[in-house]
Amino acid sequence: MGSRSLAAGLSAGLMLLALGGPASAQSGGIPPASLVGTWRGTSICTPVGKPACHDETVIYHMRPAAGPAAPASPGTERLMWAANKIVDGKEEEMGEFACTYVRRTGVATCPMRGWMWRLRAQGGTIAGTLVNPDGIVWRNIHVTRSGS
Repeated sequence: MGSRSLAAGLSAGLMLLALGGPASAQSGGIPPASLVGTWRGTSICTPVGKPACHDETVIYHMRPAAGPAAPASPGTERLMWAANKIVDGKEEEMGEFACTYVRRTGVATCPMRGWMWRLRAQGGTIAGTLVNPDGIVWRNIHVTRSGS
C-alpha cells in the first residue's frame, strides 16, 4: 500500500471516529432499541439530610407492558418497570411503574403519583432522575444492563 492511500485510509478512519461512526456505537453512545431486561446500579438521594431518603443499591426489571395501555406509537416502547432495592443481599420490592420509552431520543418517562422518573439510555447504561411535583430532583440513578 502506498503512503498516499495509507494516509487517505487513516484520514477517513479518523473522520469516521470524529463523526461518531461505528466506534461510537460500539462504545455504547447510542440509545438501545429496547430497555427490556435487568439493570443494576445505584439510586442516590440528592436532598442530603432528608430522613425519608436513603442511598440504595438497586435492581430494575423492565418488561413489555401488556393490556389496553400497551400499544405504542411507532418508535416508542411501553414498559412496566419493577424497581427493587437490595437489603441484606436480597431484592426487596419498592414499586412498579408504567413507562414510555422513545427510541430515537433514548428517553423514558415514568410517572409516579405526581412525581416523574426521567431516564436516559445510552448503550448499556441508564442515567436518570426522580423529580418531585415542585421540579426538585430527589434521586439520581445510574444502572447498567445485567446479563441476568
